Amino acid sequence: MSLHVYLLCHNEEVLLPHTIEHYRRRVPGVTLTLLDNESDDRSVAIAKELGCSVQTFATGDKLNDDILRDLKNDVWQTITNGWVIVADMDEWLCITAEDFAREERAGSTILRTYGMNVFGNSTTPLLDDIDLHALNTGSHHPPESKAICFRRPQISAMNYNPGAHKCAPVGEVRWSKPTYVLKHMAWLGRPFIVEKYQNRYARGKEQQARGLGTQYTDDTAKVSAQYDQEQLAARSFTESSFRTPLSVLPTLVRVVKRLRRAPSGVQRRLRRLIG
Repeated sequence: MSLHVYLLCHNEEVLLPHTIEHYRRRVPGVTLTLLDNESDDRSVAIAKELGCSVQTFATGDKLNDDILRDLKNDVWQTITNGWVIVADMDEWLCITAEDFAREERAGSTILRTYGMNVFGNSTTPLLDDIDLHALNTGSHHPPESKAICFRRPQISAMNYNPGAHKCAPVGEVRWSKPTYVLKHMAWLGRPFIVEKYQNRYARGKEQQARGLGTQYTDDTAKVSAQYDQEQLAARSFTESSFRTPLSVLPTLVRVVKRLRRAPSGVQRRLRRLIG
């Protein structure tokens, strides 16, 4: 079993070492490649110090989701065998080497994911007052349920859209039965997320006119208000994979309650129908 992780990067010196640690903890021997988009902080130096390969690309110091989409669709084509993850720096897939081995035995070629906005209460943009790897509260964020992990050579194309929130994979497409938690490490502290949104807003003004990246803003009050909403929505969660999507559990609960109130004859017929 082999795993190659590609990480998108622009000035990610704060989160970068933690993201690398996340994947190395779970999959020893993982190969990591930094896809650097004109960083002017220590991101590239940190990546090299930590033994990562670095590939650079330019967007004219602008946020360009079309270029990022094309990169995510093409950069891994040189990998001829093994698992591939193509992720933003704040996307931490919760999977282990043992999980990959099990998925190979099952014949899976793409992993199902369940996106979680992870919440943290850091008071500094450096995030040096909290343990990122110990955070276990957050809320479900459907746009982050992304197909960022797949297997070569079984998958020959992913055909991501901008943001990679949707895809149209080509090849021997076999989705995993378990669903794996994908931690979106964004809402880690008020100063951190305000700075992140302001920086991305400044770099993404041109593409916002085309309807891309419109969530970013330089309005501190708006970002702070959203941070407060994330805090209110945050609940404890586990990193363990699961078979039944969490999103359908409320529906199942309602069905069970109605079934218990139904006449006995109706209950028997319904039980036969649902197996």
